[in-house]
Amino acid sequence: MRLLLDIKPQKEEKVIFPYFLQLQGVIYHFLQGTSYQKLHQKKSYKFFCFSNIFSSKENFKVFKKDRLYHWIISSPNENFLKTLARKFLKKESFNFQKIPFKIEGVRLFKVKLKKRLKLISSTPIILRIPKEKFKEYEISPPREYNYLFWRPQYPFEAFLKQLEANIFKKYKTFHQKEIKEFPIFQRFIFKKSVSIPLKIHGKETLYIGSLWEFHFDFLDKKTKNILEFAIDCGLGEANSKGFGFVNVEKR
Repeated sequence: MRLLLDIKPQKEEKVIFPYFLQLQGVIYHFLQGTSYQKLHQKKSYKFFCFSNIFSSKENFKVFKKDRLYHWIISSPNENFLKTLARKFLKKESFNFQKIPFKIEGVRLFKVKLKKRLKLISSTPIILRIPKEKFKEYEISPPREYNYLFWRPQYPFEAFLKQLEANIFKKYKTFHQKEIKEFPIFQRFIFKKSVSIPLKIHGKETLYIGSLWEFHFDFLDKKTKNILEFAIDCGLGEANSKGFGFVNVEKR
C-alpha cells in the first residue's frame, strides 16, 4: 500500500541534498503518540520506504512557494500507513528543511501489478555483500572489509542474488512463515551508480547504491505476490532511510 501526500511549500527555498534522513525524521515525528512511536528504535526491518519529493517539473533545485509537490510513503503494513494518514489529516502542515509545507491532500492507494510491467528505481538500491560471500562472487578487496557495497565492478550475479535473498528474508520476517525461494527478476537495465553521504549520530557514512529498470514480460501469481510485497517494502537495504523506492510503469 502507498500513502500519497500533496504538499505546497509556504516559501521559496533552495533544495539541500541529500535529504533522506530529514524525510525519515518527518515520518517518525508523525508517529509520535501512536503504537509505532518506538519504531525508530527497532534494530531489524521497519517495513516502510519513501520517495523523494517530486512535482511535474523533474530535477528541480528550488522549492517554489505554493507549487504543488508530492511525496509517497510505502509499506506492506496497511495499519502503519493508515495510522500515518490519520496523523497527517489532523495537521495542516509540517516543517522540512526549515520550510513549512502545507498539506493539501492525503490519499491511500494500492499498487496492482499487471502481467507485463516495468519497475524503475527512483531512489538508489543499496546492497551490501558480506565478507563470507567474497569467495563465492570472486571478489578480492585490497584490504580487510566486513562487507562491500555492490557497485558495477563487482559481478552482476552478486547484485541479483543479494537482492532476491533480501526480499525473501523480509517476506519471511514480515509474514512469519517460510516460503520456497525462486528467481524473481527477468530482465534488467543498469542505469548508473551513485554515492550518497549521510551523517548518522554525528558520523558520516558513504552509501553506495545503483539505479535500475526491471522489465517483466509475464508475472505468474507467486511472482506477482512476492513482487507486490517487495515494492511496498522498497528494494535492497536501508529502506526506512528512503533507499530502494520503486515506481511502477505499465507496459
